[in-house]
Amino acid sequence: MSILKSSCPEGCLSIFAEGLANVRILPSDKITFPTPVADDPLPVHVFGADQAAVGDLEDPPGLYRFFFRVAGKAMLADLDLEPDGTLSFNSLLEGEGAELFDQVFKAVAEFATTADDDFAISIIEVPALYEIALRLRGKKADFVFEVLRRGEAGEGKAVPYIQYVAELSDDASRSYIFADDAQGPTVPKNDGPVR
Repeated sequence: MSILKSSCPEGCLSIFAEGLANVRILPSDKITFPTPVADDPLPVHVFGADQAAVGDLEDPPGLYRFFFRVAGKAMLADLDLEPDGTLSFNSLLEGEGAELFDQVFKAVAEFATTADDDFAISIIEVPALYEIALRLRGKKADFVFEVLRRGEAGEGKAVPYIQYVAELSDDASRSYIFADDAQGPTVPKNDGPVR
């Protein structure tokens, strides 16, 4: 069916344009938006390993991410959502990190045209597990396409959301963060000054 456009908080396009201008990227630099949602940013939900371990992946977005190209180079820009609801330009990334999303967006677009559902896209990130995924929320079912899976490029295939959460939860609970012997580095005993 189709990919639904996400709603960007008020003023996000002007904050994005201002942020690009501050790093000397101007509208005349031939900016294109090669994603299924064109120039709409995607909401990004950032979770801790503790949330992933219990399958708690339902927090509101903490930022919005634009995907674009300047003179053929893949780039992304993050706008932080502040506690008062305003947005601020945070960062700009180009190169391999931005390129990882290209193949996944192609797979998502292909999947969406053949699926019998409409989808809204958002991003799930679990930094402690080196995990980034695109979540497709459908009216009938939800799916995930991993961009980065435990630090490696994702496979670019649709995984049912429930299966993804179960696997992520298992990986998080087995990670070093929750290991029984995770006591941190050994600190030598301090006996005071040597005499």
